Amino acid sequence: MKNILFILSLSLVSLSSFAQNTIEVNCWTQIQNKNQVISLRIDNQGKLVYWAKNQIAKTDKKSIFGILAENVNKFGFEFINSIQAPNGYSIIQAGTTADAISIGVSKDLTKGFYTYRDHGSGNGNQNIVLACSKK
Repeated sequence: MKNILFILSLSLVSLSSFAQNTIEVNCWTQIQNKNQVISLRIDNQGKLVYWAKNQIAKTDKKSIFGILAENVNKFGFEFINSIQAPNGYSIIQAGTTADAISIGVSKDLTKGFYTYRDHGSGNGNQNIVLACSKK
C-alpha cells in the first residue's frame, strides 16, 4: 500500500501545483433541500489541480463531495487522474477497486457533474448535474 501511495504521489506532481496560476470555481447542487458546494481549482492548461497540498477540493467533509476534501495520502485512493476531455471538460477521477468518483467542470466554468460508481454491487451509484461559476 505504501508503494502505491508513493507512486501516486510521484505521478501527481503536476496536480499539486495548487494556488499558483489557477482559477477557483465553485460548483453546487441541492439534495433534499440542502445546498452541497465544492470549490475546485483549474490551472492555466485547463486541468483540475489540488486545492491544497494533499486535498483535491475544498468542501464540507459531511457533504456528498466530502471524500474529495480528505487527505489523499491517508484516505487510500488507488488512483487519481486529472484529464481534460475532448469536449473541454476538466475532470478529476479518484477511486479504489471498489468505488470511483469523478467530478468535472465545463470549459466555460458554468456547469459540471459529479459521478459516484460502486464497482461492486452498483448500489448507490450517482450522477449529479452541477451549476458552477468562477469565484
